[in-house]
Amino acid sequence: MKRTIYSLLIAAALTGAATAGPITLTLQNNDLSTTAGGNVTFLVTAINNMSFLVNLNGDSFSVAAPLTVDDTAFQNDWFDLTANQTVGPEALFAVDVPLGTTPADYLGSFSIAGGPDPSDQNLLATVDFTVTVTPASSTPEPGTFVMLGGALAVLGLWVRRRAASRGPSVS
Repeated sequence: MKRTIYSLLIAAALTGAATAGPITLTLQNNDLSTTAGGNVTFLVTAINNMSFLVNLNGDSFSVAAPLTVDDTAFQNDWFDLTANQTVGPEALFAVDVPLGTTPADYLGSFSIAGGPDPSDQNLLATVDFTVTVTPASSTPEPGTFVMLGGALAVLGLWVRRRAASRGPSVS
């Protein structure tokens, strides 16, 4: 009987207003940037809007190719939310950007399924996100300038010693 009531509450919440579902997910930043070969991690705050424990039993996601979603953070760290609990911001998922990816905006979504029972697979919440792939920077890293300075210093010392070993010049 109790499980039936919880299921009805979840069903009512799912058909209710779009602003308040069983769980509210708020990404700390829904538009992250990286270059090809990089990755970004999305942090989320999750709120259980229900007056009972909600088990987080699964996830699903989509993102434009060639990007891929890594849901390890969700699989390892997200299990349930107690009644009216707020969690976060914490890592929910990451997006990997392969080398050679064309600079552009790539859209995606991440959904969480679950319910009051550990085997429920009701859709609890979905968040949309964007990964902006930017062109690789042509500005040298600071370490490059340090190495260049060191090489010039060694070259200067070598020229000075060589000149000193030849003796004074005669005019």
